[in-house]
Amino acid sequence: MQIREITEHNVLTELYRRNGLEIYDGWIREMNPIRSIAVFDGDRLVGAATVCERLGVYVLDYIAVEKEYRKGGTGTELLNEIMKDIPKAYLSARAPLFFEKNGWKYTSEMQILLKDCEGCSQYKNGCEPKIMKRG
Repeated sequence: MQIREITEHNVLTELYRRNGLEIYDGWIREMNPIRSIAVFDGDRLVGAATVCERLGVYVLDYIAVEKEYRKGGTGTELLNEIMKDIPKAYLSARAPLFFEKNGWKYTSEMQILLKDCEGCSQYKNGCEPKIMKRG
């Protein structure tokens, strides 16, 4: 497995969609990604994460690992690598226990991030995201 920096963020869109993340065409223009990294098993893209700058702060907007690569530390390695040089960030967590195990804390700050969730059919219909921060 190899982790690489990705400058063409659009190659991650289908991975994010396949793994249930709400992502749309044009997300790059609106979300202002500043860093994306991807995990490859040979030539196969098996995970990725993207940090964006929105609302004057860093936001971990996307992180996904293909199902068959979960539970083996790939997600944690990906999370640690994407956050390596980012001292403080927020996220809207669909899987808050994963982030809690990795040092993220629940916060009442930045509740505005949930505005992005309100238009999603999954919001409050099986998806109850929590705002968390690191740093």
